[in-house]
Amino acid sequence: MSSTPGYGLFLDIQTTQHLLYNRRGIPRYVANQAKALLKHPGLVRGVYLNPLRPFPDFLDSELLSLETFDWSSMASFRRAADQGPIAYYTMSPFESRRTSEAFLPPFVTRAQVPILVTMYDLIPLLRADKYLGDRNLAREYYGRLDFIKHADLVLTISEHTRRDAIDCLALDPQRVVNIGAGVSDYFRPAAPGDTPARTLAECLPAIRKPFILSVSGAEERKNTEGLIEAFSLLPPALRSELQLVITCKLNDHFTHLWNYKIQQCGLTHDDVVMTDLVADPVLLALYQKAELFVFASFYEGFGLVAAEAAACGCPSLVSNTSSMPEIFNFPPACFDPSDPADIAGHMEAALTDAGFNAELRRVAARTAPVHTWEAVADRTVAALDRLPPPTGIRSRPSPKRKRVALVGPFPPVLSGIADYNGRLAAELSELCDLDLYASVDFDPRATAPGVNSVRRFSIDALGRILNPYAYDAVVYTFGNNQHHHRTYEKALEYPGIVWLHDVQCAGLLTSYAVEKAGPEGAAEFIADLVARLYQQRAPHELLEPRLPSIEEYSRRGVYLTAELVDRARGVIVHSRMAEHLLEIDQGPYGALPPVAVLPLAAGPRLDREHSETPEPLLASFGILAGSKAPGVLLEALARLRRSVPARLAFVGKVDPGFDTAALLEEAERAGVADAVTITGEIPADEYRSWLGRATIAVQLRVRSDGESSAAVADCLAAGVPVVTNLPSCAEMPEGTVRIVPAEITGGILADSLRDLLTGTDKKAALSTAGRRWAAEHSLRRTAEQLLELVDRVGRPATAATFAPDLAGVRR
Repeated sequence: MSSTPGYGLFLDIQTTQHLLYNRRGIPRYVANQAKALLKHPGLVRGVYLNPLRPFPDFLDSELLSLETFDWSSMASFRRAADQGPIAYYTMSPFESRRTSEAFLPPFVTRAQVPILVTMYDLIPLLRADKYLGDRNLAREYYGRLDFIKHADLVLTISEHTRRDAIDCLALDPQRVVNIGAGVSDYFRPAAPGDTPARTLAECLPAIRKPFILSVSGAEERKNTEGLIEAFSLLPPALRSELQLVITCKLNDHFTHLWNYKIQQCGLTHDDVVMTDLVADPVLLALYQKAELFVFASFYEGFGLVAAEAAACGCPSLVSNTSSMPEIFNFPPACFDPSDPADIAGHMEAALTDAGFNAELRRVAARTAPVHTWEAVADRTVAALDRLPPPTGIRSRPSPKRKRVALVGPFPPVLSGIADYNGRLAAELSELCDLDLYASVDFDPRATAPGVNSVRRFSIDALGRILNPYAYDAVVYTFGNNQHHHRTYEKALEYPGIVWLHDVQCAGLLTSYAVEKAGPEGAAEFIADLVARLYQQRAPHELLEPRLPSIEEYSRRGVYLTAELVDRARGVIVHSRMAEHLLEIDQGPYGALPPVAVLPLAAGPRLDREHSETPEPLLASFGILAGSKAPGVLLEALARLRRSVPARLAFVGKVDPGFDTAALLEEAERAGVADAVTITGEIPADEYRSWLGRATIAVQLRVRSDGESSAAVADCLAAGVPVVTNLPSCAEMPEGTVRIVPAEITGGILADSLRDLLTGTDKKAALSTAGRRWAAEHSLRRTAEQLLELVDRVGRPATAATFAPDLAGVRR
């Protein structure tokens, strides 16, 4: 056994996930080579599957039992690379998945680690007229060839394929190494106690005579028609004693073609038996009982089935083309596949000439020890010496800079979360490699403010074109409305970090259900969802086939978060109250992924206007809705104006369901209509102007689901003293905001405002404390904390993983 090289191998075995042929051909080669490489201590860092393809329906238990058997992802790649220099081994470069990032994940190319690839043949290139007629298929194939040209080391399974690679792709001969192929120990001559005849009688009763075997394929190059014609040319007396058995995966086209050939050659279905694909025990029995194995293919990268037959002691004949003469290194065993008469002559000699038959058996016995997987593994390890030394830039991926996808709405979408995501992206782009996936109104020409160096895609590209597992984390940002429908689907499909700006998801899921199933179907869907998630805890009135209001869900403690939380790698909320409600929503013993409490970040510092005004300006910022208790503000204003000539402005867009006229009528009745302004939706610079002129901000909620307020954060950054009853604000350091009771009345609010308006020092203290809090909770700090969470969810889940060095993160 060769000594261990300087590199550890990251084995990409995704070809075993082939939907049709994962137990034959290349998938079998890859599985056996991987097992042989595992016998070299310290060589294999892990064996990995493609997470965008189905799990293989058959995989050797030796691979399944590996601790390092895993899905290929940024996280698994980092773990493998943490152990030392690494080389990425693409064990089969021609996969059918057209998502290029699934075939070769970006974390490999970005890491600049050496790349190895196995080339099995160049059949599509050499016979492009047969295999590359489809333009898209040709584009994909030539793209893979270009990848092979740039690989650090190309391993071939035969010397013939090696020469093809050098000649057709103009590769440096020093970078192309023939490692050969091996035969599994499973294939061996019959031993005492074996019963191959019984196996065939039970599984293939159509075989009633001694037979010639060919393991073929539903392809023209396999030359099955030529073999059938050759069989028909055998002397009638000899042929009458035999059957020709062809085993391979059949399809309608080739079954019809071969049946026609059988009829054309004067043969019957008793003469030629087509078995379809058989299990390995049956294949072994076929090899062991065959009188002769014949492989008439025009072109093969190696011809593994002929080597398997020889390993079972079966005398074998092969074509004299491509790599097949290398299998036995015995020219008399080779025939011209284009000449059925030559094939027939070789078969007749092998069956009737005792000396030739004995020589073929000796060749088979001599061949078996040559084609072993241990030898393939040894040659693979020896080839690694041709890689550049494992020092310098190409030795391991960068351990620090993360790759993150941020998913959700972005500007120009008019929403608070879109604006927040845009500003956050500007900070994140300086700290990590960032891609943005827009959930609504995607415009590839648009960028978030201050973000020019990041890629921006439609959310539909995630998983379809771009590999979600090639990121350290995908961060899904959620509000409680229709802007997040597609984000919801992706978060369930590709788990990531779920950022809940609202713990309540009833609005999101209700609008999603209406979009997909209409009002009636949505009512049934939501009722079933509540029953499934809450079971005995489900309030009876929410199980009726109707669509309750969001307030009803919140009032009954039904937040509908479990689907997203169950699939999440981590969760972000904005307050301890939100974290607690999230935990309560999962029910007794409900499991939570890692949760980070990241207070809503403040915006940039805003210098306020300091001009003295005879009438102090009270302002409520953000969406004007009934949940903001505007009636309480009007009552407080009326009471306050008895002693202080204050004014009140509602600054921001008006909720579509809110009755503005009714509010103005209420102001008229209270005698303060001339002191009230409702701005409606206004430009950002005008919004900042109101922040600069406000004397005190009053931010109220009728009830809270633990949410934070972007308006409060804006006010603190601007140095505007804040009066609020938001529970999340009560978690701020004392003196940052003035907290009023949750069940606030106009009288209590008026007293609190009067106290501040008549106490200059109190207002100044709140302004100073607010600016201090805003400086400590900048978007940059939020971006840094997000990346700390990304780092932790990317590591194995152990008790030590979530140490208390990240404030606000719990397990």
